[in-house]
Amino acid sequence: MVLQGRLEGELAVIMRQLNQRIGTVEAELQERIRQVSLAQLEDLAEALLHFSNVEDLIAWLNKQQG
Repeated sequence: MVLQGRLEGELAVIMRQLNQRIGTVEAELQERIRQVSLAQLEDLAEALLHFSNVEDLIAWLNKQQG
């Protein structure tokens, strides 16, 4: 239960950060982000600081899920 709460909290923060960094994230990409592990979400929180556009997010997701 605690892990689920942490996961949801981290996901909410990351989604807000992504929206600020690269604009609105489409539902399909949001769903892909929801599929990654907590450790990958933590990595995404750092990686998104270097994103310039949505293609950077897509490339990161492809690398994680590929």
